Amino acid sequence: MERLDAALHEILVADNAVRDAAEAWIDSISGDMSFVPELLKRLQPTVDDVTRQITAVVLSGKIGRLWSVIPEEQRVLLKSCSLEALATATTPSVQKAFADLVNVIAQITVPSTGWSELLPALEAGSQSVQPVHRETSAILLAQLADSLRERLAPVLSALRKMIILGARDSVLSVRLASLKGLCTLAECADSDSARAELVDVIPPLLQLASELITSGATPTCPETLEQ
Repeated sequence: MERLDAALHEILVADNAVRDAAEAWIDSISGDMSFVPELLKRLQPTVDDVTRQITAVVLSGKIGRLWSVIPEEQRVLLKSCSLEALATATTPSVQKAFADLVNVIAQITVPSTGWSELLPALEAGSQSVQPVHRETSAILLAQLADSLRERLAPVLSALRKMIILGARDSVLSVRLASLKGLCTLAECADSDSARAELVDVIPPLLQLASELITSGATPTCPETLEQ
């Protein structure tokens, strides 16, 4: 594992041969029982953003194959570390990488064993004083709605509250992310009760969509309004 840090950074270089060699080496050690714990150390807030980001990307690509073979304590640690990382990142690119990782883990765990800490983490992110956390919470919500679909029905009421909060945010990017989240949730609302949960979300988001269309800020608004 001594070469791990160098290999992670070599994944980012322009030289194809160097990048391919680094990816091949990382793949060759991924079966080692210390692989996941070593990567989790590199998600910690004390590590530089570039290393944290590429570590999250590597984990996102490997964890689907590794989940069934790593010990339960590593699974628990991976879930807690990914949520902690999501809450401590301060740049959009790093937040996006962590959101993708959380989404991958959720696709594995929610249908089988569940993930009780996930919704509180989303709620905390949606209320953060950091705009990047609020935006990422809305983005992650849209990702989860797309990947988990009907499995979100039991928590639709809580998700609705988060969308309304995001739609009224003072930061445009947060409001826009919430608009996309509603579009995804609307596609999942396949019953009268589910659609009823979303009714009072529509007015603030229609107002936002109208503002965005008028300003030309996003080409996605007509499609979202049509939903």
